[in-house]
Amino acid sequence: MRIPKNFIYAVSGIGVVMILATLLLLINSVYFQTVLVVSLLVTFTPLIIQNYLEYVRVKAIELFLSDFLRDVAESNRSGMPLEKSIAAAAEGNYGPLTDEMKIVSSQISWGISFDEALLKFSKRIKSKLVQQTVLIVVESYRSGGDIAGILETVSADIRSLKDIEAKRRSDLQVYVISTYFIFFLFLAIILVLSKSFVPATPQLNTVAQLVGGTPSKVSEDDFITYFFHLSLIEAFFAGLVSGQMGEGSITAGFKHSFILIVVTLLSFQIFLAPEPFANRLATDIAKFPPNTISASSAATAYMLYSDTTAENVAAVVKESMKSRTEWSDFSKDKIMFVYSDCKPCERGDLIVQSGFVLVKKPTKIMYSLTIANGVYTVNIRGAQ
Repeated sequence: MRIPKNFIYAVSGIGVVMILATLLLLINSVYFQTVLVVSLLVTFTPLIIQNYLEYVRVKAIELFLSDFLRDVAESNRSGMPLEKSIAAAAEGNYGPLTDEMKIVSSQISWGISFDEALLKFSKRIKSKLVQQTVLIVVESYRSGGDIAGILETVSADIRSLKDIEAKRRSDLQVYVISTYFIFFLFLAIILVLSKSFVPATPQLNTVAQLVGGTPSKVSEDDFITYFFHLSLIEAFFAGLVSGQMGEGSITAGFKHSFILIVVTLLSFQIFLAPEPFANRLATDIAKFPPNTISASSAATAYMLYSDTTAENVAAVVKESMKSRTEWSDFSKDKIMFVYSDCKPCERGDLIVQSGFVLVKKPTKIMYSLTIANGVYTVNIRGAQ
């Protein structure tokens, strides 16, 4: 089975268009990396599938080659010339090898020499086993030796080689499973770190300030981006290793890489979807009851992608704290946005007013929360 070239070109062309559109239109979007990876998959997957199908076809030809040579040898022993023996055997069922042998038989009938037709066949099939077998048959034909005996010997050797390869694949299958297990364990650790360690960054910043240190400017979004890139690299190479160990071919490993990359994309989208700034602020505000007279939080790095309003933050706070009576009167008037030392604000990337923050361009910020007389002030400054 082969994929039509026009289909491959069409799908790959769509993938290229998606890549360009992503680079031009979504470069500042929170979904930029995910869409870019999907676009790359769309671009290269048809080519990878075509290469893998060709790999499977070549392996099938190698598998049937032993039976074909044995049948040709039997016909030749009965007194049939080698050319006619091949033509007769080509009428049998040898999978994809049947079509190739029919081409060889047709070429011979058109006047192409026997050895040249076989050499053309070996060039079409990218297989060392086929090429070596053809060379043996051609040299035997030219020397005029016991061709039938040689073909039977080669047939037996090929079958033994294929039996060894099958046993090898069976023995190494456990290592392929182990590679998958190790990758899923690695991905689980990454997800746990992203859910537990990374959100603890504000607490670490508080400790840093208490001992005279400087708050980290690495945001949760930065951590997750690093982990995402690391997981993609691990998925790609783990797949290649699985293919090499399981089937002895890097080409066969691309299917494993594709599966692991898709699992990585889905895992990050499902479990590590970006948290809106309103939700983050609501979580921080909920740590300080409305009767708090004075308090402040450590500066925390954050990546702003979308607009945030005091009304949205207040709504999230009331919804999350609806079981607590002291929060029942909480309103947007208790929240105020201010900025200081904010170069993104000066450039116009952000517009900060008392009741809202408008994001003109995704920007990393440092923000801190100050509580005084029941008013929660969100101080925004640039992270650079």
